[in-house]
Amino acid sequence: MKKLDTIRGDITSILGDSLFNIDISVTTISKCARKWKAGKHDGGHGFDSDHPINGSNKLFLMIRCLINAMIVHGYISNELLHSTIISIPKNLRSSLCSSDNYRGITLCWSLCKLLDIKILDKYDSYLYTSDLQFRFKPALSTTLCTAICIESVDYYFRKSGNIYSWLLDACKALYKVHYGKLFKLLIVRVMPGLIIRSLLDSCMRQQFCVSWY
Repeated sequence: MKKLDTIRGDITSILGDSLFNIDISVTTISKCARKWKAGKHDGGHGFDSDHPINGSNKLFLMIRCLINAMIVHGYISNELLHSTIISIPKNLRSSLCSSDNYRGITLCWSLCKLLDIKILDKYDSYLYTSDLQFRFKPALSTTLCTAICIESVDYYFRKSGNIYSWLLDACKALYKVHYGKLFKLLIVRVMPGLIIRSLLDSCMRQQFCVSWY
């Protein structure tokens, strides 16, 4: 957390006149809401994805005022940062009594998800990754990567050559990510300081609870 506090100071120094350059419109909120999938729950907060999808302009106006205020002040509401972790089985044919057969997913507030969609939609040019990444990208999937691997193996198999493979188990890599480096990378890419500060605030003050049912 101390390293993230240092980064917060770096962000404050680059804010400049960006306070007046970021304003989310009602039209933008409405457009982002339409991109959402219906039937997505938020862990029991009572504001599911169906609410903004079927919302009126009055609702979008209120959401716009709330999101703009949070971005300008760099403070995300505590209620929006409270998420619920639920466990779902990996394989229904395996033992449901084994903890290894479960994985946790986090259900967050729908309004917070709406803010994520807005940031991804407007600032995707700052969030580019390596061309070797095939997951979590539009119009790409791991199927393309698998096809390349199969074609490479088939080529050397037909040439009677030796085939070697190297596998990396990164299933728990997420828990060891250095978030400070990620935020510094956004600063280097000159992403608007207000957006970085809002993301940093949400990262530092997240709260979770676990639901069993």
